[in-house]
Amino acid sequence: MVEVGQDKMKLRFSVADGEVSRRELFTAAWPRYEVIPYIDTTKCLGCEECGLCVDGCLLGAVRAAGDEAAIDTALCSGCGACVERCPSRAVVYPTFTLEKLDREMEELLLSEDGTFAPKVIAAVCQNCLPTTGLDKVGQLASNVGILSVPCLAMASPWLILRAFDRGAGGFALVSSGDGCHSGYGESHWQGNVQFVREVLSHWNIEAERIRIVDAAKDEIDSLESKLGEFAREIDGRGSTPLVAHQPTPVPDDGLRLPVLLQGMSGKLGVSLEGVIRTGAVPFGRVALDASRCTGCSLCAVDCPTGAMAVSASEDTGAYRLLFEHGNCVACGKCVEICPEDSISLELILAWCEFGQPAAVLFMDSVVRCAGCGEPIGTRAMLDNVKARLMAGGQYLPDRFELCPVCKVKAQFESWGTVTEQIG
Repeated sequence: MVEVGQDKMKLRFSVADGEVSRRELFTAAWPRYEVIPYIDTTKCLGCEECGLCVDGCLLGAVRAAGDEAAIDTALCSGCGACVERCPSRAVVYPTFTLEKLDREMEELLLSEDGTFAPKVIAAVCQNCLPTTGLDKVGQLASNVGILSVPCLAMASPWLILRAFDRGAGGFALVSSGDGCHSGYGESHWQGNVQFVREVLSHWNIEAERIRIVDAAKDEIDSLESKLGEFAREIDGRGSTPLVAHQPTPVPDDGLRLPVLLQGMSGKLGVSLEGVIRTGAVPFGRVALDASRCTGCSLCAVDCPTGAMAVSASEDTGAYRLLFEHGNCVACGKCVEICPEDSISLELILAWCEFGQPAAVLFMDSVVRCAGCGEPIGTRAMLDNVKARLMAGGQYLPDRFELCPVCKVKAQFESWGTVTEQIG
């Protein structure tokens, strides 16, 4: 249980629906507190190393406070988009944790006799439709489980696929056609739907098991009819093969989606072939121009998920730059930081590379200081610096391949020799 303090809440003023008189205007609004996400600084990687939550907030509510990220309560709409965006699970939404939503889906899918039925999970934006209407829909459509979310920005690929992993027969995303006040309209989350549909098709599961439903606040009866019709269609299709399997275990930390995709693929026995480029693909594949790379390692240092990493051997002096496709969230930080413009990124899910050991993008040898033996850089890096100095007509010192400490020592020794000669 997460303790919710006032610093994790936002004050709003609710206004009664419909027209109000001028006299009633001063009494029609009443204050209420809403819980919003906050940053757990003990888990946050910092804005220099990560900052994905800052980049992903459409309202600019997540800001850098020094190296740490912080949420501005005055700007935050409580949409929860930053929760899934954070690779280290440092963004905490007390009332809408992914663990809580996962448990709710489990309960919604469980029948009275303790068995699972091919129900439809309907993720409904609570800011688009009134709670009273949602309760009515949930009561009338017994084969539809209403999952209230603060915004459909939280209907991430993981959440949708997790519903199917738990045995859901279909998944509906319900929002108001008027748009959501959080700023995440259909254009911002429809890419997630397209990606998940493509994944389901790859697993030979009908993409039509996912539906987007538009419903205005005054169309609750129509919403019940639309969801009921969708549920009947799903009932006619029957269960998916996933019903026969236990849900994929969720890791305690790290990225959830790669683990879920591997677990579901394994249960379905689907061959790891083909690629997915449709929709908002949350994975990337890095390509490297080895002729331009110097092995500076900045891409690995700046990678927030560990998809880019360096392996260096003390014994052999071998240097390798590694890339793990399953851990890449396509943030593009490696492309931005590369000083040689040697990295390119493609939004893609390549099944044959997914879940495989890290691929070697670049290999080189580590140059050690001629004086003390400490590593000073890769051979490609030193050759690059040499080439630039010579191209600029600059002098290449004899002590070029010395570490900073040995360079200073050599400099003092040379001064001593000059002094002796003068004396």
